[in-house]
This record gives sequence, C-alpha cells and structure tokens, in this order.
Amino acid sequence: MVSTATAKPGRKAMRFRELLGFDMGTATHSMRNVEDIFLKDISMKKLESILETMGPEGLIYVQTADKSHEIYSKLRIRFKIGYADGKSKKDIDRFENGEIDYLVGTSHYYGTLIRGLDIPERIKYVIFLKAPVFRVRFQGVDTLKTGMIRALALIFRDDRKISKFLPYLNRFSGDQIDKLKEILREKLKAGDFDGRNITEERIVKASGKAYELYKSVWVKKDLPEGVFRVRAKILKIPEVPLLNQAELISMMKTRGIGRPSTYSAIVDKLFVRNYVTEKNGKLIPTPTGRGVFEYLTSNFCEFVSEERTRFIQNKMDEIETGNADYTETLKDLYQEIRRIL
Repeated sequence: MVSTATAKPGRKAMRFRELLGFDMGTATHSMRNVEDIFLKDISMKKLESILETMGPEGLIYVQTADKSHEIYSKLRIRFKIGYADGKSKKDIDRFENGEIDYLVGTSHYYGTLIRGLDIPERIKYVIFLKAPVFRVRFQGVDTLKTGMIRALALIFRDDRKISKFLPYLNRFSGDQIDKLKEILREKLKAGDFDGRNITEERIVKASGKAYELYKSVWVKKDLPEGVFRVRAKILKIPEVPLLNQAELISMMKTRGIGRPSTYSAIVDKLFVRNYVTEKNGKLIPTPTGRGVFEYLTSNFCEFVSEERTRFIQNKMDEIETGNADYTETLKDLYQEIRRIL
C-alpha cells in the first residue's frame, strides 16, 4: 500500500497505473469530539485564568515566533511551560514525558507544533491566540498560480471591483483571471491593503505674523508626486515600562525576591556582569543579558523562576529558625541539580 497526503489527480497519479499497475483511490475518515470556544480578546490575565481552569496538557499557538517567545517568557514565571521551535525538540520531549505541563509555539502551517506531534494522550486542549496566518511572498501578480489569485481575491473581498469575481472563484475563465489580475496589480501597487496604507499629513508652508512670532507649527519639505523607494526605521517599544533601580528593588520586595541586605548586591551584579546598562535613569537589558536569560529559561526554567527563588529563601528561613535540617535540604538540592547535569 502506498499512501500520501499531498497527491493530486493528474500525470503523477497516472504513473502509478501505468508503471505499477494499480489505480490511486481516496478515502476520507473523520471523527470529532471537540468543543470550540471563541473569545473576542484574550489578555495575559485571561490566558493565565484559562490555563488554571483547564489544567495541564495544553498547547498554545501564537501567530509569530517573536510573540510566541514573549508569551512563553511571561507564562514561565507561573507555569511549567516549554517553548517549541524548529531548532530543538527538547521541550517537546519534556512535555511528552510529563516534565512540563504546557507547550507554546507558532501556528505556522509547517510549525513544529503543527506537523509531526503525535501524542494525543498528552494533549487535552489547544489555545489559539488570534487566528493562524498564512504568509506568502511573491514578486508580482503575474507570477502567481490560480489558487493564490483566489486567496488574494478573498483577502480583498470588500473591494467592490474584486467582490464581483467571488461567485466565479472555483470556475475562472482565462479572461476573468486576466481582469482580476489587473485589478489586484493596481491595488497592490497603490499599497492600499484594506485601507491600511500609511498616510502622513504635513504642513509645507506657513507665513504671517503669528507664525513669525511663535513658530508654533513644524514646516516640512513638500513631497514630489510619484512612487519612491524609501528607507524605513523600525523602533521596538517595550510593552511594559522600563524600570529604574529604585523601581526594580521595589518590585523585588513586592514579589518576595531577595532580602533587604541583598537588594543592592543583586542590582550591582547585573551591572558587573554586563547584563544591563543604564540610560536616562532606566535599566536596559544588554545582548549578553538577553542571551543569558533566554538560555537559562529555555534549558533550566524550573530552576530560575521566581517561585524557585522564593522556595529557596523560605527553606533558608526554615533552617535559620530550626524548622528544617540544613543537611537534608542540601541533599535534596544536590539531587535536583544532578538530574540536569
């Protein structure tokens, strides 16, 4: 028996009959016992609430790699979660073995969590943060196949010129495809993607006594008409405000990390080891700091979390008050460290 998920009718299928002496057939089987729940917006607080309610053994799909890593970085503080990407399957193995409770990754159709993950006994539910996306690169409309022309027509279906072609998407004629290509070509050339084109209003001339006295408007150069290639500068703005040293220490106090006698030493270590730098009074992570953070959270997340820090501090307090034996505590810690070496 020869089976494939991608074969289509045509010459390739005919070769099986001509060369091997049998016809290709198709069989479709489906069985579904799934509840679909849709939420309009999911904040981090809502996502954490869903994970707590549903319990372990869940997958979280995010649209992009950057966003999925951001979600992972936030959730790992409270949950035993792994990050699945194309570079390593270590966290997938840990999830399969029950060492972690959740996996987060991208919803790309060839993503690590989409294809080849065959562990139904470990997966109870799936969360999609926004709908999966299908990213396509192309040089021009003329190079696209009919299937992609249909996809673009559906993307821009709100356009009146394009909407009239929708009833004929499954039975295009040559003339219809040529006409639709022309409309799509003009739409893409204009940069009008469902009205999401970039528009800038600028003042190019100002005069009079009021302007001479106050200079209250910013006069810019006029722009010539036409299509031009420009260089765009992309700035990354953090989703949470940057902290100064006092705010960092205050947050450590609130979250129960460190002791009054160690706050300053912890902050000093960040500077000495070049994990952070300071600019305009704010702490900014360096590439070294980000690299160390990503390595530790990817490989030893259960040992570098806030919960783990508080646990160690509580153990130290118990030893100090005589409620725990320090030799037994050290033995337990030693055994835990041996498991990861």
